[in-house]
Amino acid sequence: MPKTIDLNTSVRSGDDIESFIGMARRLGLSGMTLQMTMRPPIRRLDDGFILVARLNLKESGLSQMKQRVRRMRERTALIAAPLKTTDIANWAAKDPRVDIIMPYGPHYDQRLRKSTARLAAEFGTALEIPIAPLLEYRGLARAKMLKAFREMVRTATAEGMPVVVASGASRPIMLRAPMAMQCAGRVVGLNCEQARLAIADIPLSLIETNEKRLSGDYVYPGIEILQRGEEA
Repeated sequence: MPKTIDLNTSVRSGDDIESFIGMARRLGLSGMTLQMTMRPPIRRLDDGFILVARLNLKESGLSQMKQRVRRMRERTALIAAPLKTTDIANWAAKDPRVDIIMPYGPHYDQRLRKSTARLAAEFGTALEIPIAPLLEYRGLARAKMLKAFREMVRTATAEGMPVVVASGASRPIMLRAPMAMQCAGRVVGLNCEQARLAIADIPLSLIETNEKRLSGDYVYPGIEILQRGEEA
């Protein structure tokens, strides 16, 4: 199994970090996110385990979200925006400071428009599917959620938008092993190769892109400073 990084773990307290890391290592994960700021925003531990600072935008309107991104972009490695209004979704899809678009509770039944998915494909913004709600909900609510997730994934893959699958864990016991995450990807409509990419290659690519951005040599998607004037 390739290196698997869980991009959505809700570690909000320093007291919880060790228990999350311990469980993640036992399950075979290679990294996870922390919903807190840290310096540097991406940290590699001695054994190669990766910790990534993540921000979930929860503001009610687009202008508030933009202000939040301006304040926090250099203090966090990943920024995720909710799949809310069309204006918010389209802004998140094409703003290079935003990495992920995600469905949100309590119903997780939003619709991903084809036009939004095409924008996201152009700018490398990923759709994130969380596993936790699928395990927590029951009956008709879960059936509706699964239908919505499958429709989002179908639209994303048809338009070339990257898809990631993450645990959405708020407690260590909710973390999932790489194979379980890959199986969840199959449940929401990814094929075997797409499910593998959704838990390994795509998350790692998002992290590596942000490592370059935080280094100061990143200018814009596809544009990177290779040699500065005084070094030429």
